[in-house]
Amino acid sequence: MKNLYSFCVIFRGGDLSGLFLAEPEEVANAIGKEAYFGEVLGKHSDVEVTIEEGMIKLLSEDRDFIQSFQSIIGDGYGYDPLEYIEEDDEDEDEDEDEDEDEDEDSDDEVEEEMD
Repeated sequence: MKNLYSFCVIFRGGDLSGLFLAEPEEVANAIGKEAYFGEVLGKHSDVEVTIEEGMIKLLSEDRDFIQSFQSIIGDGYGYDPLEYIEEDDEDEDEDEDEDEDEDEDSDDEVEEEMD
């Protein structure tokens, strides 16, 4: 059953916060993972954080309250860090390898054009 959590992280240029519903296992699995929020604090802000325990707090396990919250707010308000967790490192490594291969192909084409 989903519980109500809050999320808050403060930066020099602003902060990210939100209320969201999630399973306890989802929150536990998120600790230590990277969440990429993009340019949410303005152009070139490029916000990426490692989710730490203090950033996510359990607000309520009360089913009646959560049901009321969900009927008024929906599944959350603000930023839900679980939605911004990056893929596994293996997937990122594969993407980087593909990018390198594409770059090498581009370099080969440029060299051929110069000849």
